[in-house]
Amino acid sequence: MPHEGVGVGNPEQGLQVPRVLFLIDSFKDPYAGSERQLYLLVEALVARGTECHLVVLTASDYLIREEFPCAYTVLGYTSLGRLRTWGAMYSLGRRFRAQGFTIAHTFFNDVSVVAPPMLGLAGLQTVISRRDMGFWHTPGKLWLLRAVRSQVAAWIANSRAVADRTIVQEWAKPERTQVIYNGFPIERGPASQGAPDLDALRSNGRVLVGLVANVRPIKRIQDLVRALGRLKDDVPALNVVLIGDGDQEPLRDLGRDLGVGDRLHCLGSRNDVPACLNALDIGVLCSESEGFSNALVEYMLAGLPVVCTEAGGNPEAVEHGETGLLYGVGDVETLATHLQGLAGDVEYRQKLGEKGRRIAQERFAMETMVDAHMALYSELLEGRSR
Repeated sequence: MPHEGVGVGNPEQGLQVPRVLFLIDSFKDPYAGSERQLYLLVEALVARGTECHLVVLTASDYLIREEFPCAYTVLGYTSLGRLRTWGAMYSLGRRFRAQGFTIAHTFFNDVSVVAPPMLGLAGLQTVISRRDMGFWHTPGKLWLLRAVRSQVAAWIANSRAVADRTIVQEWAKPERTQVIYNGFPIERGPASQGAPDLDALRSNGRVLVGLVANVRPIKRIQDLVRALGRLKDDVPALNVVLIGDGDQEPLRDLGRDLGVGDRLHCLGSRNDVPACLNALDIGVLCSESEGFSNALVEYMLAGLPVVCTEAGGNPEAVEHGETGLLYGVGDVETLATHLQGLAGDVEYRQKLGEKGRRIAQERFAMETMVDAHMALYSELLEGRSR
């Protein structure tokens, strides 16, 4: 058993491995973007022998029903305007510091404000994870983030675009800001079978374009429906498949208004997304803001050519003309042109998809992501010990 504050050695890599406290506002869904990355990171660290503990501001049905890869604690306070929230975070930090935890890693917004100063007072170093372009920032929240930045040991961004935005908006210190791309389990064997309902559509000679995203205005899913409407006569085989949580009825209404209701398939939330991807021909993302999209990499790993906006970190995942095609946010005409070209050229689709799969397997493997986190944690631990 290590002494308090001393990391466990990793003989394979020669690294000092700290005990890590992970914090997130709430953990509701292990399949959502940021939550999925947190889940996979903790799962991999625990498998490597790193002691982890999750702290949430509020409980969730998921945490109560399911097993997270490590134990968790509910802080029980959420308001940044109440002193008891700050006091509870300090008390929690003291308790875990006494157990030998030395690194705290925050996900989401409110914990990134309250954790750095309070856990710093308790003797932990805080790492902030940034995974979007800051669309949620308010003037008040930005002021708080800037005010506590001196207590932040490091910032992790999941793309260069997110890192640059964090430096500008939150005044993160460039020398302490590191890009670590999202990691994904890599299946190198033959692809699993597709989804039966989508396989049935393909058997009729249809070309299936899929978009995986929860229904939110920022995702601009209506742009894909409008592109389908533009192509209803030129590409009659083209069908669109929408997968994700949220109210899809307005999208169905739009499809009917455009005369393509029978070519628009709103599947809602699915627990077999990898199988669905294996049944598609093209993957699309229309978002107006993205930090680094998990969906894009999942498309690529499934061997799909990608059509996506140039927003945020998208161009860091998709190389135009090599692994997919980019277009400007809201440019439905160009989106339709890209889809028309891909729908009519099977060889081109295969070329882009095969190269995308190869690049994704090289750049976005889980091992690469976990190794980078381990190296940063160990660097912080060793820096403190010197």
